[in-house]
Amino acid sequence: MQTNEDAKVESVDIERVRQAKKRQFLFSNLLTVGLLGFYAVCVFNQWPTAYFLNLGTVVLIGIAMYKLFSLCRGEAWGSKDIRVIEAFEKEQMGREKWRRNRRIEISTLIAFPVIALGFLGLTNFGRKPADLFSLFLPMGLVWVLINAREIGNIKKLSK
Repeated sequence: MQTNEDAKVESVDIERVRQAKKRQFLFSNLLTVGLLGFYAVCVFNQWPTAYFLNLGTVVLIGIAMYKLFSLCRGEAWGSKDIRVIEAFEKEQMGREKWRRNRRIEISTLIAFPVIALGFLGLTNFGRKPADLFSLFLPMGLVWVLINAREIGNIKKLSK
C-alpha cells in the first residue's frame, strides 16, 4: 500500500529536482571559491582582514533578505531551479514546517553577521592579516563538510 509520503514524492519530478540541486550546489561552490579567493587576495596584498569580513557580512545579509522576501511573498523568487527546489521542499515537509524552518534559517543568517559585526567593532581588524591559513583552513574544512552533506542530500533523492 502506498503511503502519503510516497504519493508526495511521486507528484514531483525527482530527476528535475536533483538536477536543480546540482546546479544550486555548483553555484554555492563558485560563491565560496570566490570568497576564499578574495581572502587570499587580501592576504597576499596585505589588505586589512576587515575587508573580507565586511564582504562576507554583506553576502550573508543579502542571502537572508532574499529568503525573507521569498517567505513573505509566499513563493520562490528567482530562477526555475530555486522554484523547483522550494516547491519540492514545501511538498516534502509540509507548508507550516517549511515556514518554521525558513524562519530559523533567516534568523541564523541575520544573527551571524550581526555577531560578526559586533566582533569586528570590538577587535582591531585594521591590522594586516597574519597568514593565509589563519582563516583559510577553518573555512576550507567547513566548506568540505557542507559539501559532503549536500552531496549526501542529493544522492538521497530517490528516482
